Amino acid sequence: MVVAPLRRGPHGADCAPWGGTSGRLAALGATPDFHHGPPTGTDMFLDGPAAKPRDAVHVVFANEKVKAHEPLPNPDVSEAEEADLFRVISLEALVRIKLTAFRDKDRTHLRDLIDVGLVGADWLPNLPPSLVGRLRQLLDTPEG
Repeated sequence: MVVAPLRRGPHGADCAPWGGTSGRLAALGATPDFHHGPPTGTDMFLDGPAAKPRDAVHVVFANEKVKAHEPLPNPDVSEAEEADLFRVISLEALVRIKLTAFRDKDRTHLRDLIDVGLVGADWLPNLPPSLVGRLRQLLDTPEG
C-alpha cells in the first residue's frame, strides 16, 4: 500500500492509498489517540473517541469506486504532483473526483473552482463522457 504523507486542515484530510483493506488500514493507523473510525462506508481515522467524522482523515482507495453507483473509480496515485514534503493530487484528478461524487459539498467546491477561474467550459472536451453533463450543469447554474 502506498500513502502519501498528509498535512491536516481544520476539517480533516483525505488520502488515497494504493490497494489494501480496512483491516490493514486499522492496524497501520491505530494508536491510543488516533483510531480507525466506525464502519460508515468510508474508512477514516479519528483523533480520539470524541472526534467527529467531519474532522477525520478519510481514506479512499486509488482506482476503486467509493460507492458502487459512481460513474468512475478514484484516480491512480500517479496523478499527483510533488510539493515540498508531500504529494498532492492534480487539479484534473480532483475535479474528476468531485464530479464523480457530486454531493452538495462537491458541487460547492466545484463552483468555487469555477468562480476563481480554475475550471471552465474549456474542461468539457477533456472529461470522461459520464462527467460532462455534471460540469455543464454547474457552468449553467453558477448560483446553484
